[in-house]
Amino acid sequence: MQECCIRVGDLDTLVRIPDEHFADIITERYASFLSDTCNDGVVLDLKLLDAPFELGHRLPTVSANADRLHISRQDTAAESTDQGSTWNVEIIKNEYSFDSFFRVLFTIRLLGEGGFLIHSSAQIRHERGCIFTGKSEAGKTTISKLGTENRVLCDELPMVRRTEDGYRVYGTPFWGEFTRGTITDSNAVHALFFLNKAPYNKTSPLSLGRALPRLLQTVLFFSNEHNHIEHLMKNCLEFLEAVPSHDLYFRPEPEVWDAVDGAIL
Repeated sequence: MQECCIRVGDLDTLVRIPDEHFADIITERYASFLSDTCNDGVVLDLKLLDAPFELGHRLPTVSANADRLHISRQDTAAESTDQGSTWNVEIIKNEYSFDSFFRVLFTIRLLGEGGFLIHSSAQIRHERGCIFTGKSEAGKTTISKLGTENRVLCDELPMVRRTEDGYRVYGTPFWGEFTRGTITDSNAVHALFFLNKAPYNKTSPLSLGRALPRLLQTVLFFSNEHNHIEHLMKNCLEFLEAVPSHDLYFRPEPEVWDAVDGAIL
């Protein structure tokens, strides 16, 4: 049995892998996020399969029954009987299947951390954390490529968490087109921007009522459980109460940062 500890956003996950070759694949994929020690983290006991289940959904499903939690998909069947502290995970021997499960696991885990995963580009500009989000094709990859003077934490699924000092955004190993998720840094969040392609560059502040439904559309989430949804709504609402949100209308040109600076400086 091989073990590795993956640390994402200061949250540890101990993964027990009964196959040396697959353990090498996992440790290579998450190399920048490995830790020598695990501090009170979640434990995953993997059972590796050679083929998907005959029946199963292509999209993940999350369900709960008393203290039991379930995450299932065509290639994964995971169960926790202690409210998510330890998981027995049957999964095909495929790094992409594991990565998909790992993302879903964090959507549930972050409910109790005042946080969420958000489809966005997270960047540090002038020491200020900025999150640029929007629907598919809104321009997340474009804004990442334009941020040549910024530090891009993650261009696909950064993590947002509440801390004692406010909200922080963290790089994750869940990367997109721009980079391979190797940035383990974090930064305090100063602004949330909803991307809108336009023939000009301009920001416009958003009210909480207008921002909340748009934020919910960009958060990664799969559970239909009532208490999970309530937790997510609470997390998003409290985040928007603490962090200013804006519409960002932009052209794919460096001058977009003049508009951003007007909102964050």
